[in-house]
Amino acid sequence: MKKRRVVGVDVSMDSLDFSLYDGQEHRMRHIPYTREHVVQEMVLPFRVEKENLVFVMEATGIYHTRLACWLYEEGMQVAVINPLQIRRYAEMKLMRIKSDASDARLIAEYGFDARELPFFQPPALFRQELELLLKESEALQQEKVRTRNRLHALQKRAGVSPQMIELMNDHLQALQTMIDKIEKLMQTLLKKHFPQEYQLLQSIPGIGLKTGSAILSMLRGFETFQSAKQVCSYIGIAPSPYDSGKTVHKRGSISKRGNPLLRKLFYMAAMSAIQYNPLIRAKYERLVQNGKNEMQALIAAANKLLRIAFGVLKRQRPFDENYLASAKLCSNGA
Repeated sequence: MKKRRVVGVDVSMDSLDFSLYDGQEHRMRHIPYTREHVVQEMVLPFRVEKENLVFVMEATGIYHTRLACWLYEEGMQVAVINPLQIRRYAEMKLMRIKSDASDARLIAEYGFDARELPFFQPPALFRQELELLLKESEALQQEKVRTRNRLHALQKRAGVSPQMIELMNDHLQALQTMIDKIEKLMQTLLKKHFPQEYQLLQSIPGIGLKTGSAILSMLRGFETFQSAKQVCSYIGIAPSPYDSGKTVHKRGSISKRGNPLLRKLFYMAAMSAIQYNPLIRAKYERLVQNGKNEMQALIAAANKLLRIAFGVLKRQRPFDENYLASAKLCSNGA
């Protein structure tokens, strides 16, 4: 079988750096990030060898999604990789990344050396819509917090008219009305397209509308993951080395790796689960009693909650505290 060639792509907001790599040498290009340039420079020159060619890129927030979809629509093979995997590959090779061009070369070499690559398929339109609604809801919620903080500051100042306070309150109410409408649309999509999966997730204390929506849209119901451990690494809630065992070497902190929105949602869900989910509460309290600080215990609680959700969806059975405690349903992927 002919050895594949790899195009490693570093994706920026307005430009693309890519490297064609055959295992021996790199051929670098830098182009504007437009569909016309992608077709002319990345699709047409390689169409005849597309069966033995794969485009590899990192999951870079929202920037990579257009390129991955464009290449997929043109019939090209595409793999989207967790940036943490690329970083670990660089550490293994003792490489220091200094530019977008070297990023592209590193990604190409990773794709060439990888035994298997997760080939990209665009999510169904209703999954995309659910993800967009979720992100808009989060953006409006953040705006609501900022507005409330401004209102609080105004109320402490002299010379602020009642009309100004009324306007700010009206703005807060308008934001909440928009959030309510969006969440109603999310509920409608979930009940229409994921009735069984959403019902299963709702059986887990701590998993609500937003976290459930994130699992079924952004994580595709864990369909593309082989283990809960992979999901934890992708999100960025895998325990750090200094979090293991009973010794506390360093104060825990929220990881900056992985998907920030998913990480935030699971931390928030874990805070709720600590109150209402007996298994999560027991783990959290045990860790704190053993000397972990609250942040380290929260990270572990989020990790545990994700593993429970993974097991519930993979096995298609509702959350059962007694069953989980005995059968260790949530240990899949440990």
